[in-house]
Amino acid sequence: MYLSPSPPLPQHIAIIMDGNRRWAKKRYMPAALGHAAGAQRVRDIVKTCGEIGIPQLSLFAFSTENWKRPEEEVSSLMGLFTTYLKKEIRNMNANGVRLKVLGDTSRFSPALQTLIADAQAQTANNQVITLNYANAAMEAKSYRLALHLLKSLLYYQNDNFLAYEMLTQAYRGLNEMARYYEARADLFYQLANYEKAIEDLNMALNQLDSHDKLENRRLEAKKKQLQTELNRLKKLN
Repeated sequence: MYLSPSPPLPQHIAIIMDGNRRWAKKRYMPAALGHAAGAQRVRDIVKTCGEIGIPQLSLFAFSTENWKRPEEEVSSLMGLFTTYLKKEIRNMNANGVRLKVLGDTSRFSPALQTLIADAQAQTANNQVITLNYANAAMEAKSYRLALHLLKSLLYYQNDNFLAYEMLTQAYRGLNEMARYYEARADLFYQLANYEKAIEDLNMALNQLDSHDKLENRRLEAKKKQLQTELNRLKKLN
């Protein structure tokens, strides 16, 4: 019996950590318990990635928007991060996990900054998997890099539908609403729903600065192309 070869494993997985509060709310729990459940899931993911041979894992976690949350929730998140680092350094070393914290840590407490530096130093020589924790100042640059990598990967795998679905979620997380609506338009185009695609392109245009002439022209040309396709299909029907 012939068995087709397994597809190659990705060399780098990036995860946007979102939804802990919604998860907790659906279960009538405080937000802190949602974040704690998310931290446990991180442990499981890191362990599994190391076991199956994925060398890089990036988590996009504490963002600039998180600082705007209630003080009690921010304090809970910082406490959770502190506890995680204190408890997990031994496990990281045992499992060959190298920790790298990327981005602006200046708003963290001095004690937490020291703990981060110590954790990175103590795990610096581990070689099974690198865990990149991206936050704050790094997040926009890292998100964009992850978006481009994600889109390229999913195009390569011929899963355009999934690519656009995930891109819309990521752009919304970045609050880049013009890109969000454009990605949604592309998703509707994949579904051959040209009217909805044109509607979302109009929404994208409304989000643009009127002085951004290049982007306006690009989206107008895209909308015109879709309108032409829609008119052609209406004539056929």
